[in-house]
Amino acid sequence: MTIPRGKNTSFTVTVDPEVKQINLRLVKWNDWALNQIHFRLVEGANNIRNKMIHLMQHTPKTGKKYKRGKKWHIASSPGNAPAVDKGQLIRSIVMEARKDEIEVGVKSGAPYGKWLEQGTPKMGARPFLKPAADAEIPRIKHRILYALSKAEK
Repeated sequence: MTIPRGKNTSFTVTVDPEVKQINLRLVKWNDWALNQIHFRLVEGANNIRNKMIHLMQHTPKTGKKYKRGKKWHIASSPGNAPAVDKGQLIRSIVMEARKDEIEVGVKSGAPYGKWLEQGTPKMGARPFLKPAADAEIPRIKHRILYALSKAEK
């Protein structure tokens, strides 16, 4: 780099060819690293989705027993994931991955999912998203760090 002298306020930067090559490798590694991180996040989000469904399908049915039409249903107890009744909530659980955003949650079709997750004044919470995410997030972090550490070697 040349430093301006006198009245001249411009300056010139020249890049050594070796520095340019290092920079190109860093950019390439950066793209690779971002792809690895995105892949691990998508994988983890899908695992969260699957864990949410698993929790609902295997929750102990120890809550109230009531008749809906001609069929009996046994609910889950507070603190456990919701017991499956007709399966609408399970069918509404989605994982969507886009370039800049990865989303796991309950889409339209089961607006009551929020009430089950958080509870209401009349009903205790039946969380299924938070326990699934809490179990998977440490694994996601580990997979990302492992992939990046392998790249450094």
